[in-house]
Amino acid sequence: MAAWYTKKTRKSDIKRAKVLLRSYNINFRFLKTRTDGYTSFSKNRVAIGTKVSIQYFWSLVFHELAHILNRRNRKYARYHRDYAAKDVIKKIGLRSERYTDKVAAQEMQKQKLGLRYLPGYSHPWQIKWYRQYCEDYL
Repeated sequence: MAAWYTKKTRKSDIKRAKVLLRSYNINFRFLKTRTDGYTSFSKNRVAIGTKVSIQYFWSLVFHELAHILNRRNRKYARYHRDYAAKDVIKKIGLRSERYTDKVAAQEMQKQKLGLRYLPGYSHPWQIKWYRQYCEDYL
């Protein structure tokens, strides 16, 4: 198994991510005990879990960055807000997340990190999870 896959997030990765997010004028938080990320549009802030592999960490950073960029560019504007309506999430949520993955992969490629972006909503089990999430929590 490759080293980038098994190694945990390092302080140098977190520092580099801070510089990257600052260059986009985005506030940030890094959460030591979490393995996911989320975006607060009203605070222009992303929160990233650091209890993950290096590749997954960078994929999270770019995924949440892409949500902010989509909001700024008014892509899927009804979805990219702090409190989207339930019917909007069910109708365009998965499409919006896939578009966000596409933007995130492009941004990650621009940075030339030497890592491959891990899309979050492309495998059948991820799609099933998302649909179940919509049914259970919305």
